[in-house]
Amino acid sequence: MKNYVVVFILSYCVLVCTKFIFSMYVSQLAHSLEYMQILYAIFWGYKFDLAVSGAVALMVTFFDFHKKTFLYVFALALTGLFLFQMSDIMYFEDSSRHIGYEIFSALHDSKGLMATALTQHAMLVSFSLIGALVLFALIIRVGLHTHMSLSKTYAVEKFFMIVITIFFVRGMFQHIPLHPWQANNVGDEKAAAIALNGAYNTLYVLANANKQVEQVTLPQSEGAQNYKEIVKEMYESESENFAPNLAVEKPNIVFVLSESWTAEYMKSYGYEHATTPFFDSLLQQSVRPKVMIASGHRTTEGIFATFASYQNPLGKSIAKSQLQDFSYNSIIKILRDKGYSSAFFQGSAKDTSGTGSLVTDLGFEQSYGKRDIKGNNK
Repeated sequence: MKNYVVVFILSYCVLVCTKFIFSMYVSQLAHSLEYMQILYAIFWGYKFDLAVSGAVALMVTFFDFHKKTFLYVFALALTGLFLFQMSDIMYFEDSSRHIGYEIFSALHDSKGLMATALTQHAMLVSFSLIGALVLFALIIRVGLHTHMSLSKTYAVEKFFMIVITIFFVRGMFQHIPLHPWQANNVGDEKAAAIALNGAYNTLYVLANANKQVEQVTLPQSEGAQNYKEIVKEMYESESENFAPNLAVEKPNIVFVLSESWTAEYMKSYGYEHATTPFFDSLLQQSVRPKVMIASGHRTTEGIFATFASYQNPLGKSIAKSQLQDFSYNSIIKILRDKGYSSAFFQGSAKDTSGTGSLVTDLGFEQSYGKRDIKGNNK
C-alpha cells in the first residue's frame, strides 16, 4: 500500500503543477481570470486529478514485486503523464479544447503534430523534455535507496487497490459516474478548462469509444421537393408583429421547454381538457411560433436545437459526445453579452443525461436540478 500511496501523491502533484503551467501558458486564460479564480479552479477539479492519480498508481504498483522493474515503470509512467499534460497544453492553445476523441487520429497525424509543436511551441517543448528527464532521474536515484521485496499479501493488496481506484475513477461519493463535462459545474467555461485535466478527458474517451457520434449517410430521394420550398410552405402564413414593452429596459426572459407535451393534448391548441392551464396563460403573453416542430426525443436534443439553433445528430444528442467539446454560439450567450444573468432549472437531477453540463456549455451561468433546491420556496 505504501507504494500505491507514494505513486498516487506524486501523480497528483504532477497534475496540479501542469495545471498551473496550463493556466499561465494558454493565452485565452492567462489574462482573463484572477489569480484566486485560477487557484480555485485548479483545486475544484480535484476529482479528475484523483481519478488519473488512482489509475496511474494502480498500473505502476502491479510491478512492485521487483525493485528495478517498479522504479523504471514508475519513472516512465510519471514522465509520460507529465509529457502528456504538456502536450495537452499545446493542443488547447491551438484548438481551445483538451485532447479527447482526437487521440484516435494522433498516430496518423503524428508528423504534423510534431512539426506544429516544434515550430509554434519550441520553448514549451524544450521545457517539457528537460522537466521529464529531471523527473525520471530523480525517481530512479531516490528509489534506488529504498528496500522492496515481494509481499505475501501481494494479491490481497492489489484487490484492495483496484477497489480504491474504481472509487476515485468513478468520482468518489456522487450518484452518477464522473465525466469530463462535470467540469462545467464550476460555473465558468474558462475555469472549467483549468479544472479538467487532459489526461482524464482522454482516459474517459478511451473507455467510452463506442459512444462517439458517427456521421450518418442519408439516402438520396429521387424527385424529392426542394427542401427550401418545403420549409417555406410550413411558414407561409402571415407572421404576427411583436411589440416589446419599451418602458422596460431589460425585461425578464423565461424559456419554457415542455418535454414530451405534444400540441394534440394542449388546451391552447384545441384539446378539450385544461391539461396545461399555466402554459396556456404563458402562451397568450409570449412570443411563440404557430407551429412547433420536435427537434429530438431527449431533453438535451431540445436544449441544443432551441438555444443554439443547430440540428442534432440523427437519433442522438451532442451531450457527453465529442461534439460537446466545440464552442457554440447561443441565444443565452447573446443575452449574457447584453448584461443578462441566467439560470437553468430542470425537474430531474442536474447531470441526468449530461443536461447540466450542456446548458453551462451553451452559456447558462447557473444550473439547478431537483436536488439543488432545498425547501418549498415559492
